[in-house]
Amino acid sequence: MRVLNLLFCFVLLSTSIGFSQTTFFKYFSGLTYDTGQSAIQLEDSSYAITGLSGSFGPDSEAFLLKISKTGQFEWSKHYGAYEADWGRRVLYNNALGYYIAGTSNSYSSSGDYDAFLVHTDLQGNELWSKTYGTNNWETINDAVFARDSGIVMVGQSQVLNGGTSDIYVVRTNQIGDTLWTLNYGGTGDDVANALIAVEDSLFVLTGTYFNVDSSMSKGFIMKIHENGSIVYFNQIGDNGNFGMNDISLNMNRLNLCGWKKDLALNEHDNYTGRYNLDGTLFYESVFVNQGDVILDELSLNGSQNKLYVAYRNENLTAATFGMDVTIGRFNTNYDWDNGPLYINNAGEEKTEQLLPTLDGGLLAVGYTTYPMNGGSNVFVVKIGPLDQYPNTSGVQAIQTLVGIDEPLVNNENSIFPVPCSNTLNFKGVLANFNYILWNSQGQNLGSVYLVENKLDVSDLMNGLYFLSSDSLNKPLRFIKQ
Repeated sequence: MRVLNLLFCFVLLSTSIGFSQTTFFKYFSGLTYDTGQSAIQLEDSSYAITGLSGSFGPDSEAFLLKISKTGQFEWSKHYGAYEADWGRRVLYNNALGYYIAGTSNSYSSSGDYDAFLVHTDLQGNELWSKTYGTNNWETINDAVFARDSGIVMVGQSQVLNGGTSDIYVVRTNQIGDTLWTLNYGGTGDDVANALIAVEDSLFVLTGTYFNVDSSMSKGFIMKIHENGSIVYFNQIGDNGNFGMNDISLNMNRLNLCGWKKDLALNEHDNYTGRYNLDGTLFYESVFVNQGDVILDELSLNGSQNKLYVAYRNENLTAATFGMDVTIGRFNTNYDWDNGPLYINNAGEEKTEQLLPTLDGGLLAVGYTTYPMNGGSNVFVVKIGPLDQYPNTSGVQAIQTLVGIDEPLVNNENSIFPVPCSNTLNFKGVLANFNYILWNSQGQNLGSVYLVENKLDVSDLMNGLYFLSSDSLNKPLRFIKQ
């Protein structure tokens, strides 16, 4: 009996330890703006995350952030050149490495934006990068693997100087050579926001297009073959302006989420729909909200028994807080199942991807902003397999996005190292200013003084801090850890 009791206690302890590792809420950031856009999970349950960051140098770059299964920083790498580059979707193949699909204007001789694809090895070292596009502005919103390990990327191609845009699709092989491109659209703005692979050699896209007859935007669902031919293109939405943001596959039907615009109130209402694989409607609903609400992302959890939808909702109690993030739970028939998770900070927040995880749970990646300086942080939320939610309220520690051994700012005026433990060094003209110290909640911690171009931060608690000065247009920020 004693042996059985000991065994029972061991099982309970093991289960408790296992569950303690299934949820987390983490921030990652550097000195300026950093946004999480996409994540992928590896076989060992660790994660790779991509997005855009201004913390690796004077211009924004795409990055690849590797974290453990419990959300701890392992390494980060960055990609791009001297203008704006960002990663919108990360794909993973254990035999090939990582692919980061996004947008860049670092390589165009005319300064326009092009589709951007980076291939790295398993350690994030760049093997090659390529751009795709015309003299228009091509931006990428989503990407998936084809069955031959090539890539299909979707987004929009916009005519310069404020012109209209078309749906843009580019198909490559696994070494980045273009197999075909597709531009589809009319006289207004058309954009593909998401796609999934279905039925082996087919892909379904969704997004927004301009309906000429009604002079309104509509959602669409579009199926294409891997050779680039269009199988069907169907409109979503009757009276009013509609747009679709994401799509997923559930029980051989397509789940879509998006919005219907209330022009009188200048607010968005929820659109949810289920479609058969042939593009015919199975079910749809428009829910009128209090305030502005935009459904952004949706995904089944890893157990395939709950559907999660991430959306932005207007903060009705504090309008200056902007749009907050909510992640709501539904059953597989798209019926509300309650249990929302909230991320509510003093700025704009957005979820950019939901990802089912190997333990049956779900991962969400996105960004939060700080209105005092316009900076932003990557957030990563892990929901457990039994719908366990981490704590997302209060002050949260911020982990570094930039490797400690890598210079954060490559110019003559900088603060370093970031993150720091005891001393923050000031270089160039920054060493001549007077500063006020603020914490991440916007509380004034008083004036601070440099001694021989150094600031002692050893007494500060770990976290994100700002240094404001009358001589600066916006505050500096640093991480104490």
